[in-house]
This record gives sequence, C-alpha cells and structure tokens, in this order.
Amino acid sequence: MLRSQLSPNKSLVCAVVSFFAFCLLAAGVFFGRLHEGNLFVAQHIRSLANPALTSITLFITNLADWPGYVAFGVFLLVFPATRSSIGVPAILTLLISALINHLLKQCFAIERPEIWIIAETGYSFPSGHAMNATAFFGACAWLFIRRFKRARTCILATTALFILYVGFSRIYLGVHTLADVLAGYAAGVFVLCCAILFMKQTQPTAKQAYFSVDKHTSGKV
Repeated sequence: MLRSQLSPNKSLVCAVVSFFAFCLLAAGVFFGRLHEGNLFVAQHIRSLANPALTSITLFITNLADWPGYVAFGVFLLVFPATRSSIGVPAILTLLISALINHLLKQCFAIERPEIWIIAETGYSFPSGHAMNATAFFGACAWLFIRRFKRARTCILATTALFILYVGFSRIYLGVHTLADVLAGYAAGVFVLCCAILFMKQTQPTAKQAYFSVDKHTSGKV
C-alpha cells in the first residue's frame, strides 16, 4: 500500500527534475555556455568513425525514426494482448512527445551542426530522436514491466542501452550536439513521467484487475 502511494510521487519528482534539467540546458545553449563542450564531444565521437560503426549507427537511428515507430506500433496493435494495454498508450505518448518536440524546435529555432555523415532538415534543439525514443520506448518498457515483473532488469537494461545509443548516433552522424541530445532526453523523461502519472490513474495493475474480476465474479455467485 505504501509503495503504491509513493510511486506517483517519484514520477512527479522525476518530471520536475527533468523539467529543470531541460531549462538549464536551454539556458546554456541560449547563452553559448555549452558550445565548447559540444565541440569537444563531437570531435572525440567523430574520431571513432569507421564504415562498420557507421552502418550499425544508421540502422539504430532509423529504428528510432517514423518508419521504425510505425513498425513497432503496428506490431503492438496487431496482438489483442498488447493492443489496448501497451500499444495505444505508448503510441499516444509518442505523438504527444513529437508534438511538443516540434513546438520546442520552432520556439528555439537553433540551426543544426555542420553536415558530417548525413544531412537533416529542420531545427536542432532539442533532439527529436532522443526525446521520442525516451518517451515511446520508455513507455513501452514501463508497460511491459507491469505485466512481466520478472523480466524487469532485462527490459530496463535493453531499453536504456537502446535509448543511449540513439543519442550517441545523433552526435556520431553529425546532426545534433551533445546539448541537443541531453535536452531531448530531459524533455522525453518529462513527457514519459507525465504519461506514467496519467496511466497510473487510468490503468489498473495486473493485481488490481484480478481482484476486480474476482470481486465481480463473487458478486454474481
């Protein structure tokens, strides 16, 4: 009982912390305080460039783009077991994240870094790939963990590594700076935490659903 009461507070605290982290990064970018750090990180990551790593990185970054999200979304929606419990809320979280990201990019209107490996259109801050991957795959992970608690460590580790590599890929490919990616993570965590707070109020846990069905059945008997 105590744990269920504390959990929403943790999500709220995480949302507040991520919001202020984003604000600090935005201020640092706006006042030019992060420029040298961005260049330092970009130079070191670019020094790792090789054909094999570039191929892997392009594959990962494409998984966190709209064709990849469509494939993941269709997969989740096809199966009745995941359609309403995971697919719909995760896709809604992604769409909200994408909308907020678009608004933030238009608001800050920061140009992308010089072309390195691939060229991208649109503004740079915050990274849409980092933000949307954090929101969507984070939501998927949280929803899967609610159903498969024993796989918690595996799901968290896999999701975290994938999201981190997505951020790395954006810097490696030269389409974002470190600040863009970190701000994308912060904004994505904010959206994710807000989504979790909402889902906790609207979606019953497996135990709650079981007792609800059991109570309903007992009432009929």
